[in-house]
Amino acid sequence: MNWIFFIQAMRKAGVSIEALVEFVELYRLKTDTRAAQKQLLVEQRDKLEQQKREIEKTLNYLNYKLDNFENHVLNYEIEKLHYKIDKKDQ
Repeated sequence: MNWIFFIQAMRKAGVSIEALVEFVELYRLKTDTRAAQKQLLVEQRDKLEQQKREIEKTLNYLNYKLDNFENHVLNYEIEKLHYKIDKKDQ
């Protein structure tokens, strides 16, 4: 197995150093550890999927803010203007 390529690819995918160390340790054992290795990769994939969902949620919120930016800024300016007018009347 080309470990350097494998480790670089896994790190780029966001797999933790700890998980990579565990994966390599399992590989070096003289017993069949494929199931444990696969489970480790499944767990890492699940973590990445969760991170992806969080990023998508944040991107959706940011896109909403951008799509409605002019309205938000205009409403803020109007509210600020009304506050100044009301304050002068007091």
